Amino acid sequence: MIRRRARMRSLIPATLACLAVLCIASFTGISPEAAQAALPSDLQDVRLLGQVALQVDDLEAQAAHLQAEIDTLDLELEKASEAYNQLQVRLDELNVAMADLRRELATAQS
Repeated sequence: MIRRRARMRSLIPATLACLAVLCIASFTGISPEAAQAALPSDLQDVRLLGQVALQVDDLEAQAAHLQAEIDTLDLELEKASEAYNQLQVRLDELNVAMADLRRELATAQS
């Protein structure tokens, strides 16, 4: 999961660069093929500076916080699901026991 997050973080600048080039291309009338050719071959070389870098850092921090919340909720859901399953098994056992007791009662009453 940590590797996936690191991989996702490394793709954010590249994705932003692609979007920026494609947006500029669409507004200026450049074809998408020409816009793609304008992108650096290795998008890892793209460096964000100034306000954009701060915004990306802020978004990454927000994403990390949200991922931590999701992970916490996932663990809580897993625990609740396991508890529910255990209670369901216990309910099934009690229903079987009740059916047996009803049969015994019916036999005793006849």
